[in-house]
Amino acid sequence: MTPPGALLLALLLTPCAAGCDEASEARAPEPEEPARALEAPSSAEEARDDSIEACVERLARETPRSVADTIEATGYDELFEDACAMRAAVEERGVALCAGIHARLVRRACEARVAIAARDPELCPSGSSGREPLCVALATRERALCRAAPLLEQEACATLLGEPSACDRSIAPELCEGIVRRHASLLEDAPEARPSAAPTALPTPELVLSFTRVQAGEPDVEVDRDLALTSLDRGARIAPEAGRPVLELADPIGLAALSNGGLPALALRVPLPDASEPTAPFNAPIAPLGASLEATHPTLGRLRATEGSVSITRLSLERGGVVEGTLRAVASSPSGRVRVTGRFRTFLRDVSLEPSAGIEGTE
Repeated sequence: MTPPGALLLALLLTPCAAGCDEASEARAPEPEEPARALEAPSSAEEARDDSIEACVERLARETPRSVADTIEATGYDELFEDACAMRAAVEERGVALCAGIHARLVRRACEARVAIAARDPELCPSGSSGREPLCVALATRERALCRAAPLLEQEACATLLGEPSACDRSIAPELCEGIVRRHASLLEDAPEARPSAAPTALPTPELVLSFTRVQAGEPDVEVDRDLALTSLDRGARIAPEAGRPVLELADPIGLAALSNGGLPALALRVPLPDASEPTAPFNAPIAPLGASLEATHPTLGRLRATEGSVSITRLSLERGGVVEGTLRAVASSPSGRVRVTGRFRTFLRDVSLEPSAGIEGTE
């Protein structure tokens, strides 16, 4: 079910994140113009130093009755309080202020906005696939890392970081422009956020896989050989798990149950050597407490490796750094045992060698 706050995000949340004093004191909004109360604040209004309580009182007083009725109908009674807390957090560059926000969706948006404004990617909200890629790219002001963002956010990211016409090539230009509007004010205090120079070059992603059926008592049957894929276009990440850093090569949304576009897909997790700064080369066996490999194939189905190894031949421990390696494994599948071999190269979209405290809360 859609969280109640999401229903009103377009009306209230974004403008309030920029400054919660959106309404003009000159006159109350006319009923036929409810959006006027939610316009971006003027420079004079932005300069007012308001407490969260004063911000909440002003929003309650100046919000059109029709909008207030909608808020009441959704049951999101804390919307004004959450919006004003986010404004204060961004202004103070204090992610701790986000912790008291009631709605998880808004709380994560608050963390992201603070991280971007503070230019600190370590503050970006995290999930099962690591820190949010769009937040990381904008917080680092590094256009090259826009490649790691979800498809519909990549052009908006590029626009915000120095490529003004990027939204023109988006498959959803209006969505792209909306993302730009929501984040532009967070970058205004950093002129270098819109560089004219070309972005940093990242390693060209490469994934080449071969699949062979292993049949007892019969010759092996080659299914695909040296099949070049683009599954690693959005990079990889390193994050701690059970106190140990783990390298994960997979699309941030995870391995699909069905092959992407009729092509094989790969998910690979490799625990790194026990060291503060793991270095390559090293070899990781596929085992219950070691490396794991899963793949999907349009004719072989879902494959789960039961034996083999992964070799990491290059590893640069910084955002945008190169990751290269090879793999050799035998996997089980609905059609029997399958040998999977291949090589891969991609870039690190996020690196965290220490556990993150994070901000937790209820929905």
